[in-house]
Amino acid sequence: MSSSFRRAVPAHVTSSNASTKPVSASSPAPTAPPAAAATTAPRPALPPGVKLSPHNALALLSTGVGSLDDLLGGGLPLGTLLVIEEDRATGYAQLLLQYFIAQGIQHGHHVLVASADEDPSSLVAGAPAPVDPATASRTRKGAAFEAARAAASVKEGSSGAAAGEERMKIAWRYQNLPKIESRAEPPASTAAAYCGTLDITKKLSYADLAAAAEIVHLVDLRDTPTPLADLYRSIVETVESHGFLATATPAPSAPNQRRQALRIAVHAVCSPLWPVSHTDHLRFLHQLKGLLRRSFASAVVTWSYTAPAATRPAVRAQCDFAIALDAFASSERIPASLRDNPGVTGEYTGLLAVHRLARLNALVPASAKVTSGAISIDRSLAFQVRRKRFSIETWHLPPELGDESKGTGGAACASAF
Repeated sequence: MSSSFRRAVPAHVTSSNASTKPVSASSPAPTAPPAAAATTAPRPALPPGVKLSPHNALALLSTGVGSLDDLLGGGLPLGTLLVIEEDRATGYAQLLLQYFIAQGIQHGHHVLVASADEDPSSLVAGAPAPVDPATASRTRKGAAFEAARAAASVKEGSSGAAAGEERMKIAWRYQNLPKIESRAEPPASTAAAYCGTLDITKKLSYADLAAAAEIVHLVDLRDTPTPLADLYRSIVETVESHGFLATATPAPSAPNQRRQALRIAVHAVCSPLWPVSHTDHLRFLHQLKGLLRRSFASAVVTWSYTAPAATRPAVRAQCDFAIALDAFASSERIPASLRDNPGVTGEYTGLLAVHRLARLNALVPASAKVTSGAISIDRSLAFQVRRKRFSIETWHLPPELGDESKGTGGAACASAF
């Protein structure tokens, strides 16, 4: 009996496979097949006019109003819904909606505008026009220089050391500056700023409207019996046909094409011209919010003041952000003794209430000023429309600091975001 050990060959292996030829020392060693070259996928670029939040790493869109962006945490995150509750008889909510539209057109975003109260094209045509950065910088510098020179010339009539002291206090930094016209301005960047400067006294030009004809989608709901259902159908069609879904693949002809963002602007939902029931609008908000969560899109919806007050808590629960405007000129909640007192209202236009701030990827709101206590949303916030712009500030009563501070109004101690 042999004591040698031999590996057993399975029966299903043929003899040709079992009898292998030993490898000699002179035969070359078998070489492994070449490994496939490692390919690194290119990092996707953000759409123009979109930035990442340092707080929760979400992609943000600007609303067009810098102070409102600060209140929301740097901007409106992609995939979220902002509801603006209108006041009784003014159009400031519509103005915020047009800011949102104008900022999107400035960045080349697709903008879907819907309304059952008026022609959507009029909302786009009435949007504020962007201000040229070079012109705005030159205007600010020229105004500051002229104001300083005028202040210095007024003080020239004073006598003694008091005149020189006053001149140094007011215009010491402007005395040796050359004229503004002789200074060469740096070339302005062709890329639009994240939150550009918009002038509410000017409207978009015909050239701007013609250039944006392919990215503006108008949904006229004035002659439809089911406006919310038709609106949601139009939004779904726009999102799917233009590739705004998060699961959409780029076209084979342009695999490295940068994604675009979609802005949805809906005007005056639940106004008397919207023939809907009390539950249709909640269903619409629920469907819209679910669609936004899987799309490169954000929506701003203005809510009519004629909507039943009992439905507002449910509406705020369906959205991500909810704010309400209450202008002094038409307020029913603010007493007339305060509303008609210019010493109390100052230069403010009305009050702004924050009803909901989303906590996305975090336990606290994304706004660093809100979480740090620099801005308290529990206290009254005020908005004002002045100097060709819309701004939000903390509302303070004017202090009593003596004769020198009289007449400054509430803006003397207003803290802008």
